[in-house]
Amino acid sequence: MKASILIPAYNAAEFIHETLTSCVQQGLDWIEEIIIVNDHSQDNTRKVVEQFQIEHPDFRIILVDNPTKGACAARNHALQLAKGEAIQWLDADDLLGDDKLKTQLELLQQNPQHLIASRWRRFAGDLTHLWPEEQGAWSQVPNQSSPREWLLAERMMIPAGWLGSRQLFESIEPWDASLLINQDGEYFTRAIVASAGVILESESRVYYRSELKSSVSQFKPHKAPSLFASIESFEQTVLQLGIDSDIKTLISNHYMGFLYRVYPLVPELRKQARAKIKQYGKPTRRNDVAESTVAKTICSLFGWKLFVQMRLLKVRLKP
Repeated sequence: MKASILIPAYNAAEFIHETLTSCVQQGLDWIEEIIIVNDHSQDNTRKVVEQFQIEHPDFRIILVDNPTKGACAARNHALQLAKGEAIQWLDADDLLGDDKLKTQLELLQQNPQHLIASRWRRFAGDLTHLWPEEQGAWSQVPNQSSPREWLLAERMMIPAGWLGSRQLFESIEPWDASLLINQDGEYFTRAIVASAGVILESESRVYYRSELKSSVSQFKPHKAPSLFASIESFEQTVLQLGIDSDIKTLISNHYMGFLYRVYPLVPELRKQARAKIKQYGKPTRRNDVAESTVAKTICSLFGWKLFVQMRLLKVRLKP
């Protein structure tokens, strides 16, 4: 079994050489092809990839242009071209750890209906600047989870962390190119529910390039409808697992997360989210925008809405 590595690339010249290097270091035995879909880049992405093709003639490295626009459309186009039995999704600035494909492909071959997940870490700049924490409290993650168990745990996973069969990914609807945010969460929720479950392969790693920025200060109002639509999709997908108190709380938590994320913006969508929470029952999710002890104290004393407004005011007043 070999994998097709699928990479959407937009203005990725600065990082894509390092990303592709992490791919070829997996070894020829495990790679069917590396497909890069150039998404109308305005920098030297194409030249960097073409030079990489010359430097690595033994690997099947395919560079094509995105016939439409956007990362989701690029991923869908890459999947249409893929020939490998397995699919490795990868963003153009993220990295595969040593032997990621080998260890996961061996596991997938034994469990072809499952999704294989790996541990991941954030980094900034290069791998000498890893974030100190590993995401997801990995020591508490079981080796194998049903779709229901994985989703109820609300674990965060990046696209590069997954490996699955091409047959599985072709069996679900494509990436939703209409979404501006949470595209991967929406897509992989559908993949998880379509699978036989998730197996955590704990030896391999992937690395997510990230910066220390506040998600609150970065959120843009025009993305709110897409975020809401992705949660509606999540709702409909997890309801396929049955409806009970745990599933209801899970759905309610996601709509509560929407309120935390967008407040005080988009009042009409917030109204719809509150209606969903009323429908599914009281959420258990705490305000995840309050990270520090001081922030949590402010939320406790004065409420999370005032805290969010204070943060937004601070961002606006910052010179």
